[in-house]
Amino acid sequence: MFWFHFFERFPESSRLWKRCDKTFLMNPLIWLISALVLIIPALIRHIVWRCRQYREFVRLVDKLPGPSALPILGSALKFSPDSEKSTYQMEYYFRKYTFEGGGGPDTMKGNPGIMRLWIGPKPIVIFWKPESAKAILESNVLITKPFEYSLLQDWLGTGLLTSTGEKWQRRRKLLTPAFHFKILANFIQVFNRQSNVLVEKLDECAQNEYPFDFYRMIKLYALDIICEAAMGTQLNALRGGNPKYVEAVKKMCELSFLRMRSPWLWPAPVWWLSGKGGEFARNLRAITEFTQGVIACRKRERAQTRQQNGDGMDGTNHQNDSNNNNANKSANADESGKPAACFLDILLGLQEQNNFSDEDIREEVETFMFEGHDTVASSVGFTVFSLGHRPAVQARLHAEMDHLFGEYPERDITYDDLPRMRYTEQCVRETMRLLPSVPLIGRDITEATEICGFTIPAGCTAMVAPFSIHRDKRYYHAPDDYDPEHFSEENVLRRNKEPFAYLPFSAGPRNCIGQKFAGTEQKISLAKIFRRFRIISVQHELESRGLPELVLKPSDGFWIRIERR
Repeated sequence: MFWFHFFERFPESSRLWKRCDKTFLMNPLIWLISALVLIIPALIRHIVWRCRQYREFVRLVDKLPGPSALPILGSALKFSPDSEKSTYQMEYYFRKYTFEGGGGPDTMKGNPGIMRLWIGPKPIVIFWKPESAKAILESNVLITKPFEYSLLQDWLGTGLLTSTGEKWQRRRKLLTPAFHFKILANFIQVFNRQSNVLVEKLDECAQNEYPFDFYRMIKLYALDIICEAAMGTQLNALRGGNPKYVEAVKKMCELSFLRMRSPWLWPAPVWWLSGKGGEFARNLRAITEFTQGVIACRKRERAQTRQQNGDGMDGTNHQNDSNNNNANKSANADESGKPAACFLDILLGLQEQNNFSDEDIREEVETFMFEGHDTVASSVGFTVFSLGHRPAVQARLHAEMDHLFGEYPERDITYDDLPRMRYTEQCVRETMRLLPSVPLIGRDITEATEICGFTIPAGCTAMVAPFSIHRDKRYYHAPDDYDPEHFSEENVLRRNKEPFAYLPFSAGPRNCIGQKFAGTEQKISLAKIFRRFRIISVQHELESRGLPELVLKPSDGFWIRIERR
């Protein structure tokens, strides 16, 4: 009331107050100060809350066994940037904080099968026992791949390997029928055809009698198989065909791994300024053009087939001569000349039935190509190299080949032959036990998870380590030795009580969808090689140890000599 009467009695003062009030409201400095007065306390409270939260996060992580870590850098300085040296260093810490820290390899007591590493400010939690790995792999919640996989999305998009959540679940459900054993039987002709080419190349090497690097050959062979199975296209890489595409695939794998293991290259500007981004883009363009050309060609063939059938023709499919690129020629055909189903045909069928775009198809074809060639090349290569050091094991494998194919040693392998290749399968499985193609299986911990009495907080990266799980003395009588008897029928039955003791293809909801395809390819490849040749490895096994890159690869190739039987 006082101010009302005051301004009523002194109108000049009222005008002055209004003028000051207007000046006050129009002053940006006043507004800034007011905002800071409100924001700064809230910001301080948020920072304090985040610091407490991070301190609790660090406290929970540091409860886990593992090497000491520095602030910010973590344990990074304990590891060499060189792949081979860092592999030895990682193996040292595995043995120190797992087997030795848990009461020794004989007892396996005390240690929960968990080890942590700080790589910079990021904790990596490694699970090396079946019990602890099971909690990660069988979870329907922890299905997100680590951040590093997102670096593959420029190449593979968000296909089955890199997607998560609802999209991954939808894709997995759609694609699972594509790997049914009845469909896999259609690929037997592809495996036979390409393995015959491999045998021809090996026969040339047998004539020369000189040592050679089998790894280069098996990578091209695996690429030929996966290209024909995925896209119905004969790449002929083993015979020197399509060098631009073959080189692009090789460079993309190398560049992808380089970026994944080099955090300073993760920011896009640094990636491009380093020159690697441009190189990546050029090779990606070569791969994409090839894949899109094959997809377009296959769609034309399917449209032509439908048109012919609709026009009442006799059902004989004439070869499509519209494509002027031999690489895009449909080669996987049955006796009638009708193109047999490949993975691309299945995807095109899904496109007609579901909302599946051309880009969706490209993503899954590229994913199948990426996952399906290096992994098989690794497993077949390490098997051949390992058997080249073990004449007794190789002799037993030769005996199985002679028993199965003695009267017709040159005939193609049929689907019915596969279950009878018991010792061949034992050799493959033993190789993948000691030298798993995928040595680490990654997951993001998206919510706090209780495992073996420890709380693994959200924000950690989980790495399941088949390399160590497969050396658990409770399940393998000679864990560090190559012995196919680990997979005799008796030992497999005994180990069935713990299915997570053997994880060459992962396990749980995100296990490898193509494991039966890979297993069939491996057995046919080895059967074709060993029923014809004797292998002699010419370098010590430690001279070419497995390096964990995108897949396990030899540090110095697979140098062997080969003899005709």
